[in-house]
Amino acid sequence: MAHLELVEEGEDRLVFRMRALHMIGQMALCICVCVSVSFSLTYVMRHYIGVFAFVLIAFPGLVCVACGFIGCLNAREFTFTFDRPLAEFAAAAKGARFVRPFREVVLVHI
Repeated sequence: MAHLELVEEGEDRLVFRMRALHMIGQMALCICVCVSVSFSLTYVMRHYIGVFAFVLIAFPGLVCVACGFIGCLNAREFTFTFDRPLAEFAAAAKGARFVRPFREVVLVHI
């Protein structure tokens, strides 16, 4: 799972960082689970429904694996900043930055 590293802690500011390696590990785990489940279900169900097992189980499994590899390629480091004097939450990744006032932030889900 994602691990947040505390970078800066003060009375006015709190900064966390999540490294890209954690995201790659999480996506790799999802790829392994998806491959094993789709392979085993296809192997068992092909005796009962024949070719439809490849269409209904194997193809969606391959799509999930492709999405997992895309997720691994898009992994990057995130920095989350809670700034009390400015009353804002900021999330930054590479060149992109997302800033919202505290009153609009209800839940931060990683």
